[in-house]
Formats: sequence, C-alpha cells, structure tokens
Amino acid sequence: MINDTVSDCLKQLNWQHLTAWLSKRLSEKRTSHCLGVQQKATELATRMGLPDWQVVQAGLAGLLHDCAKEMPVPDLQEAVNTYGVSVSTEDLLHIQTLHAFVGAAIAEKELNIDDPVVLDAMRYHTTGRPEMSVVEKIVFIADKIEENTRDPQLTKEISRLIHPEDIQSLDSALMALYTRTVAYLTLRGFGIHPRTQAAITALETQTHSPQSHSHCLQ
Repeated sequence: MINDTVSDCLKQLNWQHLTAWLSKRLSEKRTSHCLGVQQKATELATRMGLPDWQVVQAGLAGLLHDCAKEMPVPDLQEAVNTYGVSVSTEDLLHIQTLHAFVGAAIAEKELNIDDPVVLDAMRYHTTGRPEMSVVEKIVFIADKIEENTRDPQLTKEISRLIHPEDIQSLDSALMALYTRTVAYLTLRGFGIHPRTQAAITALETQTHSPQSHSHCLQ
C-alpha cells in the first residue's frame, strides 16, 4: 500500500495516460528506453526491499526521466526561463544536463507531479550528486542498465554488483558507472561536470568512512 504521508500524486497515477503522454513527446526508441528504465528501477527498488511507495517513486521517475531529452537546445533554454528552472552555471555550460531539470519542471507543471523525491531523481539522473537518496541512486543506475536499449554486457556487469536488500551495493554500482563515464569523457576530451566529480568524491569518502555500512532508506 502507498504510505498516507506521501504526495497525493502518487496515489492517483494513471500509468496508461503517462505512457501515452510520453510517447507523444519522444521517439519510439527513446520511449522504449524510458519504459525500460521504469521496469529496471521498479525491479531494483523491489530487490532492495523498499516499501511500496518508494517502488512507485522509482518507477515514476524512471518512466519520466527523459521526457525533455529530445527537445531542441533552444527550446530547452527557453523552458529554463519559462518554467523558472533553477540551474547552475555549470549546467548551462554542460548543455546535455539541461533536459533533466527541464523534464522535472515539465512533469511538475504539466502532469502535476509534486513528489520531491521523484522530481529530484529526474533532475539528477544524468550527473548524480553527493548524498543521493536511494530512489535517486536506483534511477541513475537503471538509466544506464535498462534492458531495452542499453549494452547487455554492461547490464550484466553492473547487475553483479547489486545484491538483494543491500543498499550499500548500490554505491558499488554507482562507482563502477562513474568510472566508466569519466573514462569515456576523458578519452574524448570532454570535461567532467563538477556535480559528478563531487558525487564521486563523496562516494570515495563514504567508502572509507566508519559509518559507510549504515543504510539510508530516504
């Protein structure tokens, strides 16, 4: 059952309507990716033993995370102003991150999604950030290893690092994905987003912290 304290939007979801709305905004391949992320995020949240309402949060954020992915750059920049999206200077410089913030704003304004955990999972699915919630971590990982469009070998490698009801194992998967991302960007001469670097540093610090075995279900 959905916890009485969570956002009303989670209690009134029409998945069929959301999927139809998404498919009108995105190409067939991108829609397939989003459906794959929804499925994988739901699967991971369930494997972690999260309560039903967090499983719904993960699935919803997974489904909608790329709703602005195929907007032209000028439209993304216009949406930042139209919706009053709060983004950093680095996000404006790393233009590929804008769709995550604009997508969250669209979900909030057009679909009345007001759950802060869902919206944050959408905002940070590209770069991550320090101290991500478990739902944010799950959506970040699911985005990279969903089974509809992603590399099956990568999915297999990362999945081996994730263990049932072991929240800490998500951090191992995150670090492995970050390592691959940094190598890819460095090889091609691209810069690393400061928020991504901060997330990596936080994970490295946490790994060596005496409190690294505490499990947060926020």
